[in-house]
Amino acid sequence: MGRPDFSIVVLTHRRDDVLQRQFEVLAAATAGRASELILVDNNPDDRDRAPPARLGLACRVVKPGCNLGVAAGRNRGAAVARGRWLVFVDDDALFASPDPLGVVEATFRQHEGTGILAFRSLVGDSGRIDRSEFPHTDKRRDPLVPFDTFRFIGVGFAVRAEVFDTVGGFCEDFFYGMEEFDFAYRAIRAGFRIRYEPRIVVRHYRHRAGRIAPGERYYRYWLNKMKVNYRNLPARYVWGAALPWSAYVLVRAGPLVLGRAVRDFLRWRRAAAEQRQVLDGRALAYLRQVGANLYR
Repeated sequence: MGRPDFSIVVLTHRRDDVLQRQFEVLAAATAGRASELILVDNNPDDRDRAPPARLGLACRVVKPGCNLGVAAGRNRGAAVARGRWLVFVDDDALFASPDPLGVVEATFRQHEGTGILAFRSLVGDSGRIDRSEFPHTDKRRDPLVPFDTFRFIGVGFAVRAEVFDTVGGFCEDFFYGMEEFDFAYRAIRAGFRIRYEPRIVVRHYRHRAGRIAPGERYYRYWLNKMKVNYRNLPARYVWGAALPWSAYVLVRAGPLVLGRAVRDFLRWRRAAAEQRQVLDGRALAYLRQVGANLYR
C-alpha cells in the first residue's frame, strides 16, 4: 500500500455521541481521496471506538490508556501518520465545506512556502464566524478572504508532514491551551508561512463533555500565554503582554486564580531557561508583515 496523501488526526475524550457524527462527515470528506484516519482515544478505558466498517474509513486507533492532553495526543497521532499532509480536527468540529481535502492539497501545491493552513471556524449550526477562533489578533479582518498570518487555532488546521518533523511536534508542557501558538512561532522560525484558508470550514459544536472548569481554563490561559511568549519572543513582549493578560484573568476569574498562575509560571520559568529560543530578525519581520500584535 502506497503512502496516503492525507492523514486525518482526531483526538477524542468523553464525546462518543459526537464522535459517531464525526465519522460520518469524515467518510464523506475522504471519499475518493488517498487518506487514513488516526484516532487518538484519550479515554482511560478499553472500549473500541474505531469507526464502523460500513463507512470504509481506513483507521488506526492509538489508545494510550489515559488522557494525554491535546499537545501530547496530537504528537502521538502524528507519530504514526504516513500522509504527506496532516489534517487535525477536534472531535466536535465537523467539516462543512465542499471537498476540504482537495482545498488543502490545492493550497499547499499553490503556496510552496506555506507550511500550515488555518481553517474557518463557525459557531455550531449558526453559520456565524467564531471570532474567538479567528486566527489573527485583528478580528476586524474579513473572514472570507484568505491571508498569511502568524497563528492558527487547534480546532481545525493542516500541516505539511515535513513541517511537523522539522518543528518537532507540539511542546508537551502545554496539556491544553495555546500549544498551537507555540507551534506556530517555531514553524515561522524554521522559515514556513501560515495561511488562513476560509474555503475550508468547520462547524465547532463546543461539546461540554471533557472541558475544564472556567477557573481552570483562565488559569491555563494566563500560564500558557506566558509560556508561549517566554519560549519565543523578545523580553519586551513577554512582560508587555503580562499586564493586559493579568487584567483579563483578574476580571474573569479573580485574584486567587491569577495568583496561582503567576506562581506556577515563575516556578516553571526557573527550570525552563533552556527552552527559550527567541525569534530571529527574519521571523520578527514576517510577524510585522502579517500584522501580528504580540501584546495580545
